[in-house]
Amino acid sequence: MPAMAKGKGRPPRGLALVEMLVALVVAGFLVGSVLQAVRSLHASVSRWDRSTRMRQALLAGMFRVTADLRMAGCDPWETAGVVGLHEDPGGGPAAQSFRLRMDKRGTSPDSWPDGDAEDPDEQVQYSWNVGEGMLRRSGQPMLSGCEVNPWGVPFFSLEREGMYALARVVLHVSEQADARTLAAAVCVRNPLD
Repeated sequence: MPAMAKGKGRPPRGLALVEMLVALVVAGFLVGSVLQAVRSLHASVSRWDRSTRMRQALLAGMFRVTADLRMAGCDPWETAGVVGLHEDPGGGPAAQSFRLRMDKRGTSPDSWPDGDAEDPDEQVQYSWNVGEGMLRRSGQPMLSGCEVNPWGVPFFSLEREGMYALARVVLHVSEQADARTLAAAVCVRNPLD
């Protein structure tokens, strides 16, 4: 009988225990790395989404406030010198409000000003209280997550120069670890009394 070639005729050899353990450890590291990458991506997308929502809410809120400020005192039948804007500092930087009066329309939404700025929808009050964290427009919630502005800057201020004034609004919102601040200044339409 011819001699068998070395290794021939032996049953096939399986994986040794050590080789299997090494393969399991390498696979564990790969799966762990993939899971960590997925978690990191999820956290990054969540931060981006939260930041985008805050920025959009802040821009929409500021747009509404500045649009109302531009209309303050708008009444073609009133004499010049009626500003239609009243500051109520109340609780200092922790609670503030201001009121606007404007004649923006008559009895129908498509009509011109009717000369009566005493209509309920033409009296707008913005208020903010630090404990509540909510900016309200005529009692209705408008922007949540409002906090005390950085560096103690008030939410609303009216800077006077002679007969004219500049209204400044600074909104600061925060959610979890993200915070955004937006400021705007509007020249008050009518001269002050």
